[in-house]
Amino acid sequence: MGGTEFSWGLESFDIQPDGSLGLIKNHRVVNSCKPTMKVNLFEFTANNMLYSVPGGNSADQTPLFVDQYLGVGTSTVNGVGLTYGTVGGAVDESSLAVWKTVVSGLVPTKLTLDTHYAMVDTITLLSGTTSDAVVVGGTTYTAGTTESLSTNQFIVAGAGTTGDYAAATSLAACITNATYGTTDVDASSSAGVVYCTRATAGTPTVITTADTTITLDFQVVLEITGIADTDIVSAQYVYDSTDSGDAYTVITPGNILDGDYWTNVTLVCELSNQSYTNPYIVYQIKNCLPAPDPVTIPGEFPGTTVMSVLYEGTFDPADGLTMDYAPVEAWIGIS
Repeated sequence: MGGTEFSWGLESFDIQPDGSLGLIKNHRVVNSCKPTMKVNLFEFTANNMLYSVPGGNSADQTPLFVDQYLGVGTSTVNGVGLTYGTVGGAVDESSLAVWKTVVSGLVPTKLTLDTHYAMVDTITLLSGTTSDAVVVGGTTYTAGTTESLSTNQFIVAGAGTTGDYAAATSLAACITNATYGTTDVDASSSAGVVYCTRATAGTPTVITTADTTITLDFQVVLEITGIADTDIVSAQYVYDSTDSGDAYTVITPGNILDGDYWTNVTLVCELSNQSYTNPYIVYQIKNCLPAPDPVTIPGEFPGTTVMSVLYEGTFDPADGLTMDYAPVEAWIGIS
């Protein structure tokens, strides 16, 4: 959403000697600098709500930021799982950003979901037996000597690479079947791996198995197009290190500690005139704490509930408490 507001937060008073009839030059004194930036958040998520409460605590979520190297472009062809991905969706996919860097370049390029890459969940089959079973989105698929789409039975043709490939192809066909398969989940296979799309965007498909011949991986980045074999690919995201899967995330206020302060909050505004060397105006407040605004009600759906956060800049006594160390800056890239 738009509507970000920035304020220098300067307050002053005028010294008026007895007998003066008005304001006097060089008699105005700055007595306070409390810069603020009000931001309307794009999404109403548990993590965003937790971030908006100064000193906030959560009984169900402990969001941590991760910068993960996924490998070169050839790695993403077959999919790379996020290290902290789980069936419960520990990775907040709304926070996910995937980047590629050309080996000869320095500036990374942000990739686009469903254009350059997809988020999938995978089932890897290895030397399966006819006693194997896997549950995908509530539908149970069992292994057998023949394929039967109407009974959700996929074929296990035998041990070895050829058999694994055939089993994955058969299982994908069962899952995707419009009549008997898992509703709203499409599956494809490659080299013994089944790739499952999501019934709900951003939420892993619930897949379970008790068999050691079947390996599951959740929240996998899979290349679609636009990533060269030699590109360096990385991902940044927030994940819930507790991931208890409770029905509710309970957020409560707490004591404000040093670690609750954000180093800075920065607003970058792009100028319409792109002929400048750096066509941007940048506003930054430092050592920030959130002061959440009231939540707009009603909010029938998380995506329609508006959450605004007012960030307040503070002086760092380790630097200094004079205006030379004011916790606010503006950069203008005009030359």
